[in-house]
Amino acid sequence: MQVIARIILSVVFVLSVGLVLGGAWLKILGGTWYYISIGLLYCLASVLLFKQKALGAWLFLFALIVTIPWAVWESDQQYWGLFPRLMVPLGLALLALLYAPHLPSVEHALWFYAPAVLVGIAFVLMLGLAFVPHGVIHTKAPRQYVTVSRGNKPSDWSAYAKTT
Repeated sequence: MQVIARIILSVVFVLSVGLVLGGAWLKILGGTWYYISIGLLYCLASVLLFKQKALGAWLFLFALIVTIPWAVWESDQQYWGLFPRLMVPLGLALLALLYAPHLPSVEHALWFYAPAVLVGIAFVLMLGLAFVPHGVIHTKAPRQYVTVSRGNKPSDWSAYAKTT
């Protein structure tokens, strides 16, 4: 289990560095500080868990907690906007909370399993809601059928290669 956990934590660390770098680019373009700060938090949390410090699991949970209000604000409370913003933090927090009780320094596993149950329920709930309709998406009215002229002269056409 230690080998798998170390591989996962290494991948999380590398992706977190990418999150920091991408977040820095977004900040340069006028974006938010969220991606830089959350990327740094994930870097620190993964390093701490890699060093078998239980604080890393709490940092993953903290990252989830600070992500929730940001995700609600950013997605305008729309489910399909919330889904990608919350599923990864939920999954990371769940994995960290389930891994932490196996660390040698942890004496009371219940302190990690109790929040892991709550995070797991939230994860399953978010995943289950993906199979429930969330409002109706209306498309634009279909365009009128227009016959286009043949030839190479540029014109407004509605089908590939002006075949209709």
